[in-house]
Amino acid sequence: MTDLTFAAPLRRLTQSRPTIGQTALNLTVTLYLLAVLNTGFRHRLIEIFGDRPLSVALFLAAIAGLTLFTLELLGPGRLQRPVAAVLILIASGATYFEQAYGVLIDR
Repeated sequence: MTDLTFAAPLRRLTQSRPTIGQTALNLTVTLYLLAVLNTGFRHRLIEIFGDRPLSVALFLAAIAGLTLFTLELLGPGRLQRPVAAVLILIASGATYFEQAYGVLIDR
């Protein structure tokens, strides 16, 4: 009988876990990649389009759209989190090399 008394509160705890949808997670990962891991890219973009802030914003929106499309395309269902993790690891490695050695990986 003691198992039943502890099972009900445990079941309520597991049912009230916060969840996030696939598109919301992909959008969050995309914004993280653009805001945190692409600082060198943004600086070079501002150097190129310095006097045209609308062009910078449109180019960043296009890059965000392509990144979101890639996450949606390569990460269906259960593969979503591993694909997002791999993209974050690749971007963080590229950011490290760019900041530590001054090397921009472009090919």
